[in-house]
Amino acid sequence: MKLNKITGLMITGLLFAGAAQASVSSEDMPASLSVTGKLSSVNQGCRVTLSQESVSFTVDTSQLVSQGDNATAPQAISVFINGADKDGACADAVSNGHIAVKFMGQADNAEGTTLANQYASSGNAASGVGIGFFAEDDTPLAINNDLLKVSKITLSHLGKVSFGVQPVKLANQNVTAGGVSGAVTVQIERL
Repeated sequence: MKLNKITGLMITGLLFAGAAQASVSSEDMPASLSVTGKLSSVNQGCRVTLSQESVSFTVDTSQLVSQGDNATAPQAISVFINGADKDGACADAVSNGHIAVKFMGQADNAEGTTLANQYASSGNAASGVGIGFFAEDDTPLAINNDLLKVSKITLSHLGKVSFGVQPVKLANQNVTAGGVSGAVTVQIERL
């Protein structure tokens, strides 16, 4: 009889302990994870790697180039194209001129050719400014439209091309100083 009472008390105690462990504090903060990707055959996949994944600018508003003009002081970033294939199909596609990259993102509200300023705090955001993308010769590339052909092969058999990034004054808009940010996807285009 005593054994049943002790067992009953132990089970009751364990249930209360489990319930106490499962309670959620009002200070707990959940987190979200965004997962994206694409599955492909090992024989056909090429992937993009960037020499750097972020750039930072401090530019005087009087030094901005106008939208559509050539870059004057872009930050250079290299794009490397490689593949998981062992037969070199990705490097062959680059060598044969069949690979390019395109910059995809939210376009500006002026001519739609630069990346829009997506700075989160509208009170501190710069206005009349976009983020321009430029080819190696400093000519502008229209976001979501122009292609940048990858034609160089490095010693390690990677396709390579470089581009520049520079804030620009949007056409027919007044510039105000403030924060600038944006996110762009560099995607492979097969020609």
